[in-house]
Amino acid sequence: MQGSIPDFLDQNPRNKIVISKSELPDLQYLNIGEELAMILKDKSLTRRLSLIAETEIQKLIDKNVISNPALGKLIAIKNPGILLEPELKFNLLSFLENFSRDILIVMCWPGEIREKTLFFLSENKGIKINLDHLSLLRL
Repeated sequence: MQGSIPDFLDQNPRNKIVISKSELPDLQYLNIGEELAMILKDKSLTRRLSLIAETEIQKLIDKNVISNPALGKLIAIKNPGILLEPELKFNLLSFLENFSRDILIVMCWPGEIREKTLFFLSENKGIKINLDHLSLLRL
C-alpha cells in the first residue's frame, strides 16, 4: 500500500480522492466501464438511458465499497471513460465531490493528469475535468 495515502487521510481532507495513472497494489478495482457496458448493452435504445445508468452506477458503487483496515471505507475504480459518455448524462465531478466526503475514492485515470486537472484521453483532444476545488492526492 502506498504510504502517502494514510498521510493524506491523516490530514482529514474534505474530499478523499486519490488519482493514479496505474492500478495500486493490494486494491481490488471495479472495472466500471466493463461492468456498466454489460448492464446497459440491451438498454441503449431507451429514452430513459440516463436514469437507468444513474441507478446502475449507484448499485455498482454500493456493491464495491470495501472496508480497508488501514484506509477505512473505499472504492477503487478503473476504466471510468464510460462515465463521460454524453448519452449517460452522468456528472463525474459532482459524483467525486459528493461521494468522496465519506468514502475514499481511488481512481485509475487512463488519460493525462496536470496538477488538479484530468484530461480524457489527452490534453489536446478530449474532455477536461477541473478538480481545483477538491482535496485530492495524485500518485
